[in-house]
Order: sequence, then structure tokens, then C-alpha cells
Amino acid sequence: MSFALFVLVAAALPADPPPAAKSRRDDPNALVCRRPPVTGSLVQGRRICRTRAQLRAESEAARASAETAQDHGAITSCAAQVLGGC
Repeated sequence: MSFALFVLVAAALPADPPPAAKSRRDDPNALVCRRPPVTGSLVQGRRICRTRAQLRAESEAARASAETAQDHGAITSCAAQVLGGC
């Protein structure tokens, strides 16, 4: 009796989950929520939720903007330039 129950339960379980279900970290549509710190407050904060694809796009846009600013001389890599160095 218990062997027959085991066989029925084993047959009902999937052998391997689909690849998408194995790693949610790789899913671009997975929702990621963060609570960035609020300056001057230990308890206040807003929860910001975005999909992984949105976060990746925002990160890429920020990186491209920083590179553009550096290329046009708005940002220099030498902090000592203010003091007459470099």
C-alpha cells in the first residue's frame, strides 16, 4: 500500500522545473523592490519597485550620462587640479 502511494506521488511530481523557474535572478521581468535610505531619518523611506530590465536600462543611462560628462570635460579625473596639481 505505501509503495503504491509512493509511486503515485512520485509520478505526480515534475522531474525538473522549467529553466525559467530555476533562476529568478536572470528573469528580466522579475520585480525588484528596494528601500533607499533617506538622509536625516532612520525610519522613513520609500519603497521603489522596478523590473530587472528597467533597473538595467536606468543603470546604462546613468553610465552613459557620466561618460558623456567626462568626455566633454565637465568632470575631471584629477582632484588635485583644483590645487594646481596634475
